[in-house]
Amino acid sequence: MIKAIIFDLDGTLVGVEKEFRRNLIRKVLDDFNKKVPGHELDELWFMHSRSEMVKKWGIDVDVFWDAFKKNDSVKTRIKHTYVYDDIDYLNSLKEKGIKLALLTGARHEIAHAEVDLLNRSVFEFVLIADPNGDVPSKPHPLGVEKCLEKLGIDKKNAIYVGNSDEDLLTAKNAGMFLVLIDRNEHKHDLLPDMKITTLNELDKIIKK
Repeated sequence: MIKAIIFDLDGTLVGVEKEFRRNLIRKVLDDFNKKVPGHELDELWFMHSRSEMVKKWGIDVDVFWDAFKKNDSVKTRIKHTYVYDDIDYLNSLKEKGIKLALLTGARHEIAHAEVDLLNRSVFEFVLIADPNGDVPSKPHPLGVEKCLEKLGIDKKNAIYVGNSDEDLLTAKNAGMFLVLIDRNEHKHDLLPDMKITTLNELDKIIKK
């Protein structure tokens, strides 16, 4: 029986306008006199192997991400961030007594701004994984374990919902059931335990 759900944030509950995110990366790449095809811009945004992509472009990883952060202001990012139209389903989950947690690896200031676009009160616990903090970045399982501990739910009674290979690896490392939500924003060949296209489809597993 499902008693708790841990959600990823970016690409799962909120999205960023395609042209904005692509142009943001292009702007950073201009500093290095690099141009790459659109699908590689999407891979950098959505997939786990970001550092490998940057290396492939012949750019020092730390230098690239420092430049990215300088160009990625919270005010501008949030202006181009939207909440998916099925987000009200979270309220129905809470009404059913299912405990909800949020696990994200977004920068703290951006993560908080994005969560503020949602109804923060539906979540029992919000955790921001930080490579420089107490909870390592995904796909390390500690973030999931912390969420389950706070919720007081065993992993066999919980599921993880995310949109990327990073989420798949996180769930796998934590020994959890992964539901992949495909927002049709990037190509992938991921094989999750279950695949959905809208949050409402979670009813298929909630009612089991």
